[in-house]
Amino acid sequence: MNDLAVGRPAEWRGSAGDGGPRGSAGEYPAANLSAPDPGNRVPADADAGTPVPHPDPAEAAEAAGSDGSSGTAGARPGTPWFGVPSASRAAAAHGDQEAQDNQETGDDRGTRGDQESGGVVTTRVPGTTPAAVAPGGVVTDREGVDDREEDVLGESGEPDTYAVESAPNRTLQPLLLHSLAELREIWVPLLRAADIRSVAEIGSESGAATSLLVDLLRGRGGGKLVVIDPDPGVAPEPGDGLEVDVVRGYSPQALVGLAPVDAYLIDGDHNYATVTSELETIADAARATGRPYLPLLIMHDVGWPNARRDSYYTPERIPEPERQPYSWELGVRLDSTGAVAGGLRGEGAFAWARSEGGAGNGVRTAVEDFLTTRPELRLFVAAPIFGLGIVVDDRAPYAERVDELLRPWVRNSLLTRLERNRLDLYLHVLLLQDEMIDAARRRQREWARLDAALADRATTELRLLDAAAEAERALDAERATAQQLRAALADEPKLVHAARVANAALKARLGGHRGARAVRTARAVRGALHARR
Repeated sequence: MNDLAVGRPAEWRGSAGDGGPRGSAGEYPAANLSAPDPGNRVPADADAGTPVPHPDPAEAAEAAGSDGSSGTAGARPGTPWFGVPSASRAAAAHGDQEAQDNQETGDDRGTRGDQESGGVVTTRVPGTTPAAVAPGGVVTDREGVDDREEDVLGESGEPDTYAVESAPNRTLQPLLLHSLAELREIWVPLLRAADIRSVAEIGSESGAATSLLVDLLRGRGGGKLVVIDPDPGVAPEPGDGLEVDVVRGYSPQALVGLAPVDAYLIDGDHNYATVTSELETIADAARATGRPYLPLLIMHDVGWPNARRDSYYTPERIPEPERQPYSWELGVRLDSTGAVAGGLRGEGAFAWARSEGGAGNGVRTAVEDFLTTRPELRLFVAAPIFGLGIVVDDRAPYAERVDELLRPWVRNSLLTRLERNRLDLYLHVLLLQDEMIDAARRRQREWARLDAALADRATTELRLLDAAAEAERALDAERATAQQLRAALADEPKLVHAARVANAALKARLGGHRGARAVRTARAVRGALHARR
């Protein structure tokens, strides 16, 4: 699986042939939590490396284990989320590979030690002897030492590289492990055991796995590396015996005409049509050149969710008869065979098939169909990080050695439970993230409603303020008029007094009766004149 785009998921590479989503888990990996296979396509012992589709009842019983778990697992994608690996990822991968080189010696002491101790993994520090086995088969990190500090420090005083607290803190970005490079402890020893001198990488993502391949080939004296990707994350420089061929294109077409190599790392588009085309083209090239056995195939995303469900970066590149109905908006969850709102989704970078299972659907389905007519091939599946599938040809000289190296990884109930738990936790993180986003959207809608209500209230207040101002102006005018009237009324007593004084003075001049008679005469004259008119 390549760059994830999560849930927010989000960060997924959007080009075909360049990997898939990061945000999923193994295919129903948890022991006692396995779901029925929608297509009834997987024999019970498929993970054990037996030829498909010819199940062995004895091995099927062994696969069930004492707890009845099937051990079937796989894994894969969203989003969201889910980030692009940091620039230091390749360097960190290189450093971890050096530790792996120290552990994987020619006599395979690490693997054989596990088998001899009854499956109990002993802790080793590079450069030290294996931990002693106490009576009764109990393994101690440091026999005779019961000190907390000694559990972290090796005999030389150096930190124990297998202690959790000494692991590099690089799982926070991205939150979800998704890269094929994270599974290097499984597949790099296989390439070394098979004495691989040429390898093709389909889907280079950020280049972390590419750098591991470069180091591997150069460390073995050189070889040929073919990188196939529409947009390669890195383009390694040739030299030191290394030949590099970078093919910019989509794998189904880019593989045509290429000479076969010793091994293929396949992490391209995660759908049935693409994977089938890749496998058939590889087989045709091997047959055409007379190779006695099929190259070693290392495939990512053979577990949930791409085991039985297609995803498409560019659906139009897939012929319609070979394409599942799909959705760009919906996501997937472990508890649903359909597409659902939420869950692991591409956020527009890729589309999911709307249903899980059935014919012509999913990466693992494509691998199993490819093996149906080839009984000499075996499929091994390791649960972690969306499922790693290894196809081995029994005719290859390294087949038995690869079987030994893979034995601790396949049908491992602990790894299956861890992968299921990892996916459940990540899907729960996506759920919490979606709930927080929904809550934020509700808050935003409420804020918008409150803003609108405040705006309406402000408008009403402005209207009321304008009305109050107009009323104040009218009141001021009334007050001015009243003031003028009060001023006028204040002079009235003076005028009345003056009129009375004048009347008294006039009467005094005219005399008493004479004046009264004169007044009556004047009135009579006015009345006569009025009558004549």
